[in-house]
Amino acid sequence: MPRGRDKIDWKLIFDLPVISRRDALEKIRWYSQRWKIETFHKILKSGCRAEASKPRTAERLVNFFSILCILGWRIFWLTMINRSLPNISPDLAFTILELRLLDRLVWKRQRR
Repeated sequence: MPRGRDKIDWKLIFDLPVISRRDALEKIRWYSQRWKIETFHKILKSGCRAEASKPRTAERLVNFFSILCILGWRIFWLTMINRSLPNISPDLAFTILELRLLDRLVWKRQRR
């Protein structure tokens, strides 16, 4: 705890049984995963602009979100890795072809 600051008392409220300290720690670990899920959704919504697409058929929607989930997962994974290894190379998660395509997209946007 930082010096000169008041202690923060956290309360996690849910309806699952907690009988032991082990149970409590398990529920805290579960809750800590929520922020990773929120980050993944942010990547899909903001980074990949998932809501901007308007597929006209169910098949196109399924294909679109399948691709987005793969791309989003890779971006999420790199985001998490970057927190501990900030100089990691993107070719750890993307193929050479994928990197070329991403570079091309960025280049086109910069020319606009």
